[in-house]
Amino acid sequence: MRGAGANTWAAKEGRGAGVDGGLRSRSHYLRMGADKKPHTGPTVGSPQWFAREILRLKPYQWQDNVMWDVALAQKPVAMVAANGSGKTQNIAAPLLLWHCATFPKSNVVTTAGVFRQVKEQLWNALRLHQPRLGNSWEINQCDLTAPNGSRAVGFSTDDPGKFEGWHNENLLVIVDEAKSVPDEIFQAIERCQPNRLLLMSSAGTDEGEFAAAFTTRSSFYHTHKVVAMDCPHIADKWVAQQIAKW
Repeated sequence: MRGAGANTWAAKEGRGAGVDGGLRSRSHYLRMGADKKPHTGPTVGSPQWFAREILRLKPYQWQDNVMWDVALAQKPVAMVAANGSGKTQNIAAPLLLWHCATFPKSNVVTTAGVFRQVKEQLWNALRLHQPRLGNSWEINQCDLTAPNGSRAVGFSTDDPGKFEGWHNENLLVIVDEAKSVPDEIFQAIERCQPNRLLLMSSAGTDEGEFAAAFTTRSSFYHTHKVVAMDCPHIADKWVAQQIAKW
């Protein structure tokens, strides 16, 4: 993965990258509807800040940690999380939009084992943010164009060749339900040399690249393991039932 630091300029200058792609002061985000209260939370311009101030989400700390690891771009990030934990709504969607807004003419590729996961989960979540982003953002069924020339696309494939042509100076790849994605696809993704790579899934088998990210290949990844009890919105009764059942 090519090295590309996160918003170091934001940390140094207290500025964020505008949704239209330029470096912007906080006043730019205020015009987009960011809270006018004094800023005391995440660094302006970080994906955590973007999720809160622009998209009005409320990520948990573990979701912040995952987004920050992806933003730093030091290693690919692999996250295993319980179903219903909010990994798509509060991590994948804000990361994609943050990346497009922050890096002009960048690309984001999203994929999953089945097209339904791409279309009905992530891309449905992205369309819900259209009102906060404005009409200059074009968000269709499974492709997106930002006003700064950034593009995002979602597809499901078992053809590694479909990943050809996605090389970019700033490329983010998000693989949802990565446990069901063939190793050949991961090899094709690696040939694209993404700056940032996020693999996320619920738990699965002990075979394949996603499983290896937590075992034999863990030195190549930043890893995060999330259980239902880390998610306050998941009812304790349901968690207890699952433990008793399985």
